[in-house]
Amino acid sequence: MYEGTCVGGPLDGHTITVRCPDGVLVADRPTGRAWLYDRREGEFHVRDQQARQLDPDRAVTTALSEGWDVMALPDAGMADGAGNPDPQRITDAIWRFWLGFKALEPTVLLGGVYAVKPGYHSYRDRLPSTDYSTGRDVAADKRGPGDKASAIDLTMSTAAMMKYTKRLDDAARARDPRLYTPDGPVLREFIGTKDGSVVYCYVLMGGCPLGVGADAGPDPGRDTSHLWHLHLSIIRAFCTEVDALAGVLSVLSGQPVDGCDRATAEDG
Repeated sequence: MYEGTCVGGPLDGHTITVRCPDGVLVADRPTGRAWLYDRREGEFHVRDQQARQLDPDRAVTTALSEGWDVMALPDAGMADGAGNPDPQRITDAIWRFWLGFKALEPTVLLGGVYAVKPGYHSYRDRLPSTDYSTGRDVAADKRGPGDKASAIDLTMSTAAMMKYTKRLDDAARARDPRLYTPDGPVLREFIGTKDGSVVYCYVLMGGCPLGVGADAGPDPGRDTSHLWHLHLSIIRAFCTEVDALAGVLSVLSGQPVDGCDRATAEDG
């Protein structure tokens, strides 16, 4: 893994972590733009301040290469901390959570909330009933809005990845009431890394159908992109619950459980 600060372009000043030594292609699919960042002396320097036309075929070829990585540019509104850019698919509670975490962690970039893919990043109404996030395994996933995404990806430095993954793991294993409410766990799973080199996933509920061997516990075998982004699957009943997600943010902030006051959730 290669970590450094970006110089120039849309990611100027942000610290990123990539898997390849030569650099990274930053793609903005909604606008069809792309930037190349060359890695030099521990930094990522934009090759041209002017965006070039995004070539999807080239992006795929780049992603498959050993020298270059590919990453998505966070939405402009997401990067700047503006209002919810997609209220049709992103709940206010998830957006408030993002703004709260952004204020907490200076290296973070928003990797995404809604995506047209299986699982919690998509919305329940477009997924088949066989998808694990629709209530097949966890009854609470049948509740909550059917037209909203219920996951978030947080891209950040290796040190930050380790810190926040460890905090979630400690809280999950202790059955912290900020993660395990009287109405059930807020998160289905989180995926990150505790040591910077091995992907770590912990399932809080519904682990048996995933092959965990118990209702809750570690689930190995998740993909290596989670070495540089922390994924949170939010049980769908909680994706609109500001207080529940404020509890998760409290865990991430390192507050002791007795010091958590959900009434002081981020206002956004």
